[in-house]
Amino acid sequence: LTAASLEDVKEWFRTYYGPSNAVLSIAGDVKPEDILARVKKYFGDIPPGPTLIKPEVNVAKRNEDTRGYYEDHVPEARITMEWNVPQWGSKEAVLLDLATDILSSGKTSRLYKKLVYEDQTASSAYAYLDQREISSNFVVEASVKPGKTAEEVEATMNAVLKEFLEKGPTQEELDRVRSNYFSNFLKGIERIGGFGGKSDILATNEVYGGSPDYYKTTLKYVSEATVADIQKACREWLSAGKYVLVCKPVPELKAEGEGVDRSKLPEL
Repeated sequence: LTAASLEDVKEWFRTYYGPSNAVLSIAGDVKPEDILARVKKYFGDIPPGPTLIKPEVNVAKRNEDTRGYYEDHVPEARITMEWNVPQWGSKEAVLLDLATDILSSGKTSRLYKKLVYEDQTASSAYAYLDQREISSNFVVEASVKPGKTAEEVEATMNAVLKEFLEKGPTQEELDRVRSNYFSNFLKGIERIGGFGGKSDILATNEVYGGSPDYYKTTLKYVSEATVADIQKACREWLSAGKYVLVCKPVPELKAEGEGVDRSKLPEL
């Protein structure tokens, strides 16, 4: 770094990380003692701000279903379903994350197979867990294929979810998504940086898990997960409290009839 750019970096740190805690994760073929000395040299003189107050877990579990509707300039309608669920790093979040993979990961997954392949009423269907520090969101979405209705797609989504809650996943489904989970993790740590790379994993687990090796706890939850565990977690958090948001394309509107002669005033 040049002197000018170093000062710019320091100023950036003062501006954005002065009042909070920053985690610097460095991965690669490096010597820890050398890196620590360099960090102290270049950033040690930055005055620390007040200690960050860590927010407490606060999952706003809902007990009733609600819905919303809006129109937008889009080619397809979309149905989004969301539930408030436990926070990042919890065992429940890991089980729910596995459930989203069972529902939508791969062409043999339940939502994709039913909506996209068999019924051909949706152009896409997927589920994911948006994990956050104080709570997370379990999300299921589907885009309605042109010529089909949002109502029939939503009904099918509800049917798939209802069957999943009643019967739970199969052992074959669990084995498949667990294998994919470990495979994706291994592919991630083969990279030095980037999303899912070594530095990203270490920093994320330090920030949210309190330890850079908290990922071992998550992997343990995945390894020990059972069909009954996933069904229990889904029944507890997905049986009620759903918010449904339906987006439909803005309809094409046009004037009807020829109208009156506006070149002159109307006759009395």
